[in-house]
Amino acid sequence: MKDEKNKYPLYGFAERLKLARHKKGIGKKKLCSRVGISRESLSNYEGGYSTPNLTIVAKLAKELDVSLDYLAYGKQG
Repeated sequence: MKDEKNKYPLYGFAERLKLARHKKGIGKKKLCSRVGISRESLSNYEGGYSTPNLTIVAKLAKELDVSLDYLAYGKQG
């Protein structure tokens, strides 16, 4: 899988996003409202079908109380 991580910089983003949302205990509708995205977009991000731009990743990280590095790249503190 090392090659996959190099090929896709946000490899694992979908799983980390979903996990962070569940840990925070926030529903899709509420998160979407706070970040300013559609539920369809969030579902696509969590399903790994699309990736958000950096501005949206930063807003998601802020709302989910995780670092941008963790959410985008899996790096912790």
